[in-house]
Amino acid sequence: MLNRQRSMLRMDSLQIPCTSTRTVFKDPVQFLITSEVTSESNTLETTPKTSLPFVISSRSSLAETSKNRLRLKKQRTCIPRFSLLNDDIFLTPQNSDSNTDEHRLFRSKTQNFIGLQHPAITRTKKPCVVSYSSKSRIGETGGIYKKFNQDTCIAKPLFHQVNEFYLFTVCDGHGPSGHEISLQIKEIFPGLVESKLRHTKFSLNDLEDSLSKSIKKLTDQIAESKLPTENSGSTLNVVLVNGDKLVCANIGDSRAVLGSFNGQWTFKDLSRDHKPTEEDEKNRIIKSNGIVDHARSSFGKDIGPLRVWQTINNHGLAMSRSIGDTIAHEFGVSSEPEFSQRHLRENDKFLIVASDGIWDVISSEEAVKLVANALEKNKKDTCCDSLINEATRRWKQAYNKSVDDITVIVTFFGVQKLS
Repeated sequence: MLNRQRSMLRMDSLQIPCTSTRTVFKDPVQFLITSEVTSESNTLETTPKTSLPFVISSRSSLAETSKNRLRLKKQRTCIPRFSLLNDDIFLTPQNSDSNTDEHRLFRSKTQNFIGLQHPAITRTKKPCVVSYSSKSRIGETGGIYKKFNQDTCIAKPLFHQVNEFYLFTVCDGHGPSGHEISLQIKEIFPGLVESKLRHTKFSLNDLEDSLSKSIKKLTDQIAESKLPTENSGSTLNVVLVNGDKLVCANIGDSRAVLGSFNGQWTFKDLSRDHKPTEEDEKNRIIKSNGIVDHARSSFGKDIGPLRVWQTINNHGLAMSRSIGDTIAHEFGVSSEPEFSQRHLRENDKFLIVASDGIWDVISSEEAVKLVANALEKNKKDTCCDSLINEATRRWKQAYNKSVDDITVIVTFFGVQKLS
């Protein structure tokens, strides 16, 4: 009789419906920009209402029940982190880089987020990332492609609880091992940022503080690594976007530029190029017993831009801040980032982050006009190509067929109603 009671009172397990969708962005083919998406889903079956266990309502039955142990199976519950219109999604874009020959000269990537809604408490309109593209081109010397592309870039979403983050970063390596240092930054920096974001409160100042701590951790890890950083290093330009909040951090001469439209197109530099031509940068170097001067030919003629030296014609650095370059840091070169903050407005349309392969031959104003022209023609997928092609043409014309490595990220902002 007791066994029969236990049999009657044992509750059947209840399965909670859970939808988990994983979206993977495929690597693009050379010269093509794509946002093809494939998805896989796994849905648990739901127990029909008719099979749900009965409810104990009377006091006598409740007392009888207390004499027996109810065996309930523990069920795992899935809680969606982001909401789409009809489903739940967790985006995990794959790396777009490839080591194959067809990807060696050009690397490009585009991702579009259609219908993505930011979970928010208030019903307001705010700018958000709707798509972004990136492309990198290896440099040339006298018409011959270089052995390594020392540029790298990061363009990806970061997810923290129910908040929406995007990280856009350009690194421009220099020196014999510059490509190794910029690649190392690409591999470890996103994880450092995500780790710090777990403890932030999401105000602009909090985001800047998290980014500052991430960069400090990064510079320490590069310095402590086995990479040969004595005469090699990298720039770092980072833009972190969370809803309508944007924070930019910069070390070196890569640059971030905002394109806005309010009757006419305008530009705003979000970062300053760290070069020894800047008065405050030059003074810091001189106070640290560094030398700011041009390289010189055997005839004593000035060659190229102003550089930072310990002794003339011995490993001069064309920037005043960098990651790595341990010897240059002994005489005034700094790894301290400069920050800027901004609440994005509805007229802020796009962001350009690029290495000096763009900025040495194209001004910020010209870059914004090139992207705006493509946008007005409904050809925003060609923006990176337009910038790189124009920069390449100018490099070859001005520098006898020699071209620097060129890397660019273009991010488009839109306005969405938040629920």
